[in-house]
Amino acid sequence: SPMNQNRMKAARFLKEYRKLCENEHFIREQMFQTEHLLKSLRISNPSAAPNFGGSSKYEDFLVSQISKKEELRIRLLIVTTRKETLKRAIGILKGKEREVIERFFLSDASYGAAEELMEKLSLEKSQIYRIKDAALDKVYAYMTECTGEEKLSSLE
Repeated sequence: SPMNQNRMKAARFLKEYRKLCENEHFIREQMFQTEHLLKSLRISNPSAAPNFGGSSKYEDFLVSQISKKEELRIRLLIVTTRKETLKRAIGILKGKEREVIERFFLSDASYGAAEELMEKLSLEKSQIYRIKDAALDKVYAYMTECTGEEKLSSLE
């Protein structure tokens, strides 16, 4: 049914959020390493002159590292922009909805989530799943309204 497909899309958005957090960390680490390398290159070879008007290996390497740094900066911007949109979608959830979504989709393992939440929130399993569905509906509505996801996927 369309409702189930929408909830599956919302679940993918939430899983994407976790991946984006990991990607952001990885990109920041690469940026740090590249910046560190650039600083050490500038210190070790401050005035390397090109041979006979051509570029030196030093210059070529320096240019490649500057390009890499710029590419990482752009990738970081894309990742953080998408992550912030998803963070706002998660942010619209309050109380039990937020707790259920975090346990099912944002924690390290979703195994046993329903049982754990039943005990913690003193609810029946069917109530946990109703809360989860309502929360997924809100995430989906926010993401499609905010980003035009629906328009994009209908073009494919």
